[in-house]
Amino acid sequence: MKAILVDDEADSHIALKSLLERRHPEVDILASGYNVKEGVQLIQQHQFDLLFLDIEMPDGSGFDLLEQIQRPSFNIIFVTAFNQYAQTAIRFGALDYLTKPVDPVELSAAILKAQVKRIEQIQLFQLEIMRETLAKLEKKELPQRMSISTAQGVLYFPTANIIRLEAMQNFTEFKVADEPRRLIASNNLKRYEIDLKPYTSFMRVHRSHIVNLLQITRFTKGDKAYLEMADTSIVPVSLKYKEELQRRMDGLSV
Repeated sequence: MKAILVDDEADSHIALKSLLERRHPEVDILASGYNVKEGVQLIQQHQFDLLFLDIEMPDGSGFDLLEQIQRPSFNIIFVTAFNQYAQTAIRFGALDYLTKPVDPVELSAAILKAQVKRIEQIQLFQLEIMRETLAKLEKKELPQRMSISTAQGVLYFPTANIIRLEAMQNFTEFKVADEPRRLIASNNLKRYEIDLKPYTSFMRVHRSHIVNLLQITRFTKGDKAYLEMADTSIVPVSLKYKEELQRRMDGLSV
């Protein structure tokens, strides 16, 4: 697998190349760039499969770089320092990212995903979702649609249509209004809890369940509290979440 690395930090180049040499000799770094301008030039000059791309660089961002590429014919793994907005935007586009310093296990998982998706390559609508999400977050607005990466491919739904999420070991099952397919996402429930935290209508009510409060049809209290949802499903409510759930629902009804 041929790759290009674009990152403004020399130490990051050294660290990532060292990791790849030790753990992934099948990944060949063809060229390295240190800013957006160099990155665009390298992409235009080389045929390659994978781009390791930093988010924040002196002359712009990794997103700025991608806007200059009309039809990306490669997979992307973003490499970034902590930036919650950027990370959420990347995830909403169903793309992969690594945080600095790069964890070897996470690197291996991202490369495996890139190898599996090699034939598909990146889709333009994934970049559109990512850009839209980032633009809204930077304006302190919430994105109105999110991606669900499933065995059927990357699917996009309005956040308002999501009824509930249920943990299935390391995967998550989504229930979406008017969607007959069974949607099993490749990320765990904790990942989605982080992504949905800014939304006042979403709440974790049990270790295995996150619900859309606007999709609740009945809240039955008592020793074994539970919710009836718009899809007629029953969701248990843990004692630790019961009081907060009532407060959140009261707030939404004002």
